[in-house]
Amino acid sequence: MARAFSFDSYNREKLKKRRKKSIDKDEKGRTEKESISSQYPPQILVTTQGREFEAIKRLGNGNFAGVFLVKENGKELALKLFRNERSEEECYKLWKEESDMMRAIGDFKHPNLLAFHSIGQLESKTEGYRKNFIVMDYAGLSLFDIMEATKARNKHLEQFAFRIPTIREIGSQIASGMRRLDDENILHLDLKPENVFLKNPKFFVNYVVEDGVCYVEISDTSVVVGDFGCSRVFLLNETNELAQTQNYRAPEVFIGLPFTQKVDVWSFGCIIYEMYTFELLFYGNNNLTDSEAVQFDMMQKIVRQEPTPRMMREASERRTELSVKDCNSVYMVEEITSKPELVMPLYKNRRLGDKAACDLFGILEKILTFDPYSRPSFAKILEFPFFKC
Repeated sequence: MARAFSFDSYNREKLKKRRKKSIDKDEKGRTEKESISSQYPPQILVTTQGREFEAIKRLGNGNFAGVFLVKENGKELALKLFRNERSEEECYKLWKEESDMMRAIGDFKHPNLLAFHSIGQLESKTEGYRKNFIVMDYAGLSLFDIMEATKARNKHLEQFAFRIPTIREIGSQIASGMRRLDDENILHLDLKPENVFLKNPKFFVNYVVEDGVCYVEISDTSVVVGDFGCSRVFLLNETNELAQTQNYRAPEVFIGLPFTQKVDVWSFGCIIYEMYTFELLFYGNNNLTDSEAVQFDMMQKIVRQEPTPRMMREASERRTELSVKDCNSVYMVEEITSKPELVMPLYKNRRLGDKAACDLFGILEKILTFDPYSRPSFAKILEFPFFKC
């Protein structure tokens, strides 16, 4: 059974709902009035340099900025405006940091990194946004958009997946782009399905149902990694508790250890798993007091690892609160008040009889290594036989 759809006109804004079992603390703090005020910009955006952009539609709206599809001289582009909920000084800082990073990354001209075009200021403020903008390539939907749309259109089914060759093709492209960032000592720090985009905005997808699994087949699997708002140049011994979206956050970030490019490798492993199941691998709960601790415990049970003695020693030196509760788990707090869910080890998430996925789960076991010193680099990942088939 197969069906074909064009996603070009699909309302992607409706797909940007909060993930089930996923916590976004900033989103919880917004009021309904604030979200309603973030409407589409005026039809024509005029810049201080005399350029004119025709605003077509809003592509997405995040915690810090909104992205809009615009046309300039008939060419489709993506224009990013920063939300005015933060001070003008803070928005300028965010704009400057991201535009500088995108300009540097744009110089690489890598086919799997979203291309930068220009920056500037609008003549007047758009409701809900500041004047500063960034212009970049207009890409297609994100992996997240496609997965959510698939589930929304096939509510009678429970299992969804990309086929193994598709996971291999998209995964190798993500790893290739990330390796280029590694070469320049740049950390993405927010690698997730929402930030991996199809290069071709006008693509088609087929749904093929086999043995109760809805497989998604895309006409063009070329992708780019985008959204470099959290990216930074690697600095030795740097820590930042806000790095990475919680579901894709590496163990060393949870416990306050210095992070390297290996934190993006962990996020990459989470994405690869999600492409196979269309479900989050790790998540917290709705209790903001121990959501991170619940997820940290879950991570240990799923990958059947815990912080190494080196990690424990370094965490102790940095005065991170860790508590060994039994021989199998290290908790971030003395007590987890929420009842953790029962979870299966990683290897048991492979669908019964799916021999084609054996190699996929083999590389996931290597990528999702708790100790970053033992976790492979993106250069090493690209040498795995799985990505060379």
